Amino acid sequence: MFARTMSSSDGVQEEKVKKLRRDAREGKWDDALETYKKERELRMEKITEKGDTVLHMALSKDVNAASAMVSLLLEEQKEKTVKDDQNIELGVEDGVNPAKEVLWVKNEKGNTALHLAALMGFGRICEMIGNADHSLLSERNIDGETPLFLAALSGDKEAFLWIHYFYMESLKVSSTNDLAHLIQSNNNDTILHCAIAHGHIDVAIEIFHLYHGDLVKEMKRNKGGLSPLHLLAATPSAFKSTSLHGRFITVHLLYWLFCVKKKERATKKEELEREQIPSDGICFRVIDFLFDSVCLPLLEIPGVKYVFALLGLIILVLLGLTLVLPLFILALFLIAGYWLFEIRKMKEEHGWYRQIINGLLEHASLEEMSKIKLDNETVETPLMIAAKNGAIEMVEMILEKFPSMINDVNDEKKNIVLVAAENRQTMLYRFLFDRKDNTIPESAFRQVDDKGNTALHLAAMSGADLNWQTTTMIGESKWFELVKKSVPPDLREQRNNDKKSAEGIFRASYGELMKGDLEWVNKTSQACSVVSSLVATMVFPNVATVSNNDSSKTILINKFGFKALPNPYLVTLSLSLMSTISFLGILASRFQSTSFWMHVPFMLHIGMFFMFASLVSLWISLMLHDHSTTTYAILGSPIGFLIILLLPGFIGPTLKSMFSKVPTPSHPTTDTINRFQKTEKKEKRTDLNPGEMEQTETKKDKK
Repeated sequence: MFARTMSSSDGVQEEKVKKLRRDAREGKWDDALETYKKERELRMEKITEKGDTVLHMALSKDVNAASAMVSLLLEEQKEKTVKDDQNIELGVEDGVNPAKEVLWVKNEKGNTALHLAALMGFGRICEMIGNADHSLLSERNIDGETPLFLAALSGDKEAFLWIHYFYMESLKVSSTNDLAHLIQSNNNDTILHCAIAHGHIDVAIEIFHLYHGDLVKEMKRNKGGLSPLHLLAATPSAFKSTSLHGRFITVHLLYWLFCVKKKERATKKEELEREQIPSDGICFRVIDFLFDSVCLPLLEIPGVKYVFALLGLIILVLLGLTLVLPLFILALFLIAGYWLFEIRKMKEEHGWYRQIINGLLEHASLEEMSKIKLDNETVETPLMIAAKNGAIEMVEMILEKFPSMINDVNDEKKNIVLVAAENRQTMLYRFLFDRKDNTIPESAFRQVDDKGNTALHLAAMSGADLNWQTTTMIGESKWFELVKKSVPPDLREQRNNDKKSAEGIFRASYGELMKGDLEWVNKTSQACSVVSSLVATMVFPNVATVSNNDSSKTILINKFGFKALPNPYLVTLSLSLMSTISFLGILASRFQSTSFWMHVPFMLHIGMFFMFASLVSLWISLMLHDHSTTTYAILGSPIGFLIILLLPGFIGPTLKSMFSKVPTPSHPTTDTINRFQKTEKKEKRTDLNPGEMEQTETKKDKK
């Protein structure tokens, strides 16, 4: 009889667990929360194969449900504390606190509710749990990660700061010298490693100020041999030189105009508390009050909701008729404002990155900046990584602090000059070349790698991916000529170990692409010369007619103040002939050297410009001749629009290539950051994979 009762009780308990698991899986959090309130014994029940409780699941799926559960636990804990105080006065002791025990439950990864709240970036829940039980703040999971570490990993500044300040209060200390054990995982990754690698610069700058003594002075490397400086060097978004190349000139101008302040200190707890005050303002509170107190009761009256619907439809129609243009203008202002905000934010973040780099370099030693061997693999120096990514600012700061590092080479005997040339970091190479014989010795440009390649050989190998625009070759020719100018004369004709010259490598690298472009140039020139010749043929008879017709000449002189202008047909003829001559000159040119690409693409685009100009001039001439200004203006508007739309596509790249000293650098790489992230254990985030969680729960339900 007793065994039967126990079996029945176990069955009921199992059914309750299944229902709770099913409600959580299907997102029925109202039902799950009701069960959570009534069935206290289910709160510590592990309802997934990963050892998650319903609170763990709520933290990974629904922040509101998780917040409600934590609030319930803390309210019960408060009531229990008051009751315990009363019992102590009566001489009765009961130290059991079920609410606190629930918060201490760990899943198989060793994560408590505070760990998951920190990893998900739920600052409010971190504040609630951390304030209720300080002992949870130093608890580690199986990877040796504390809630503070996971908050830095998630990038939530609010969660990170709350955990930090609560931990400081629990220790009753005024410095962070005793927190070294708190900010490292089993892989020796610091919180600064994580914040930088995952792009959380707002958290990284807080760490820099809060843990300056711990992290900066020690310049820690993780087990992969990477320090925060290595990760910073591999972060393209950290520098102006790598963030702005390829952007429109307006972005550069706005970036230069914006003024940002340096962050002098970390955010204080008082400032954090002020930031938590609801920011919806008094207007939104009044609207909420009126809606809850007036509108909702009125909608309960039969028939009133239809009146409201009709009034709303009428208002929408009126707004649509009268406010379309203002709303469109407002939308443009909002888009422009967001764009400006992003540019200003980018400049502010660049300043923060510079602060961190300067602070790290102040306490770095030459030994810490050198390359090391780990598991038969070389970990490059931050200088080499920065050169590979074209981070001019970081290269400049490192060389200013450690000038001797200009002579450092990697395993292939390449210094930063060769690395910049190999990776086609044109702006960085120009930066180094401009400082030749001043801060950069000539010997740096004489370096030869283990295959006998000079910087000129490597520059010839690192060609850009050419598209249909032949103007790309203008930039490539400039790039090759710049490197050729920087290399000492006795090395320009030097051959590498494969007996190849730099000029030969350049021809081989671009041969097939230039052959295809030459074919395109010839076909385009032939087609455009036919058009320009046709225009010249059309206007030539009119030139003679108009010049011999006094009445027409009088009309042209009196029309629109053309007294000082020549015959418009003559202008058209002149433009078309210049266009024809340009195209014929291209067709007569021969591809003999790299200098070919310095003038032929330019001539092609100039010929196109004259051709378009002759078409516009022809249209104006016809308009003046027929005295039909309005008609020609209306019919010519689409033609003018197309010319304005297409002309920059032909002329713009050429002008950009002509006036820029070097072509756009290659896109930076993030190999070092990828390597860092691969060393992180994949199990860190498996708790938060909803798809995997649902599959696990389904399997358990079937069992």
